[in-house]
Amino acid sequence: MNFIILFIFLGIFLFLTYIYRSFSKEGILFLSLFLVMLLIYSHQKEDYLHHSNIIIISIFIFVSFVDIKKMIIPDLSIIFIFIIQIIKSIICIQKYNNMFNFDGLIYVIIISVIILGLSFLYKKELFGIGDIKLYLVLSINESLLFINMVIVLSCFIGIFISLIKKKKQIAFGEAICLSYAIIILIIDLFFS
Repeated sequence: MNFIILFIFLGIFLFLTYIYRSFSKEGILFLSLFLVMLLIYSHQKEDYLHHSNIIIISIFIFVSFVDIKKMIIPDLSIIFIFIIQIIKSIICIQKYNNMFNFDGLIYVIIISVIILGLSFLYKKELFGIGDIKLYLVLSINESLLFINMVIVLSCFIGIFISLIKKKKQIAFGEAICLSYAIIILIIDLFFS
């Protein structure tokens, strides 16, 4: 099974290489980090939740490169992540007899409304709509603690990227994707 997963990642890598023939140094760094995380993560448990996280992280690779190059997060990626999160939620509810967890989603909706309100008030885009949509789909059936960890870590990663690039405006999708992947990896390695 691990060979199939590695071939899928190789296919994704070749596809991205075909689309973006010239990688930036930052793009190569993020691709390397994602591939290392995926290789470590692919040797863990074999269940649907594990594989759904691998699929989401592989979509993150695509999202990060598009966001770095074009400063947008493709809606199709958001839709794929949304579908995977819904299926993952249904399986978690059935497997663990839990109720659907609305805490993280409500929290992200409230933060999104505040950010959009401030953007409208100051007539300056503080946060991209694609970034908000990405946070929204990632918060489906997640706890408040998990979403807080993703938001805080993505802010630190975003600040780090901003300092390295010496720009005020950066592609924040890569920071969101990397923080979610790091936290999923840490939770699976140490807490399950």
